[in-house]
Amino acid sequence: KNFVFGLTHRLKHTMKFHSMLSSYLFYVSVSSVLGFKIIPPSTIRNSIGRTRETPICYVPLLMAVNINEIEAQAVAASEAWGIDVTQFFDSAEVAEIEEKLSDRADVACLRVGGRPNSVRARFVLTNPDLGMDVTTAEAEYCRVLSVSNVDLGLADPWPNVLVSIGVDLEKVGDIIIEGGGSTAFLVVDPDIAKTCSRLLPKELPGSGVTVEVLVPGDDAIPDEGALQDMEIQRLDKREQKRK
Repeated sequence: KNFVFGLTHRLKHTMKFHSMLSSYLFYVSVSSVLGFKIIPPSTIRNSIGRTRETPICYVPLLMAVNINEIEAQAVAASEAWGIDVTQFFDSAEVAEIEEKLSDRADVACLRVGGRPNSVRARFVLTNPDLGMDVTTAEAEYCRVLSVSNVDLGLADPWPNVLVSIGVDLEKVGDIIIEGGGSTAFLVVDPDIAKTCSRLLPKELPGSGVTVEVLVPGDDAIPDEGALQDMEIQRLDKREQKRK
């Protein structure tokens, strides 16, 4: 009898494990196809022993860069004597693209990030004989938003805030918080500058939150400040209610 009970108990746990594994693999496979990070539901036990199921959470993924695709994009822009612009990339991807295209004399690949030595950056791709320089490219394809009077202690992580107002993170460069202050500086695609200016004051906590659009330059963003992580975070609903 004990043997049968033990065998049944072990079988139940084995089946539960395989069910959990199958669910996880399903979430991973769907995530890669849809371009969303799917956080599976999980069970949380509270202090009095009751459990609750957390819902499935969908967040956009920052897709990995395809270097060959970027190179083909650069060649096409050069041959057409046109201008093409990439999304913003993280530092590792920026380094890969620069290494791939730095030795090509037939394309111009201008790195722009809204501020000197930016961590995140995008590339302006064109024909080198068109004579476009980095300063012109920065002014055309980057904007710096100065967001003031934000209660940073009550604000959600910046990637979460931006996604909540419909902003694609591929259109966002560095986000810097001014040391010890309530001002943030965001580098963005010019196409979303108006959207951010209109919606961020409504979404962010603080008294009299304002957004000013600046032209990129040496003085647009202070040298010192805290660079913000661009990874979307899952927030506890109780924490969100307190905010």
